[in-house]
Amino acid sequence: MGSKELVFLALLGVFCTALSHGLFIKGLRYVRAQLASVTAGLEPVYGVLFAFLFLGEVPSLRIALGGIIILGTTVVAGTKMRHNDKKTPMVSKSS
Repeated sequence: MGSKELVFLALLGVFCTALSHGLFIKGLRYVRAQLASVTAGLEPVYGVLFAFLFLGEVPSLRIALGGIIILGTTVVAGTKMRHNDKKTPMVSKSS
């Protein structure tokens, strides 16, 4: 493995793992746990996307189908969350 590949691998590790997890933890202060879990489920998808963009690794058909399944379930879950949010009244916290 050459130095160029190691640099790209380090970038993927920093941006797709360390930075994303740090932002995820910080974001839990501002979003509901349901939305956070749906977002976390997309991590494999953008990991494969960045590997394609930065390393030129073309995903196999099986991996691409898995990504489509993940994206599809994320859209369905997001739609259901929005539908449930419209039904459930927001409860305000009193001091």
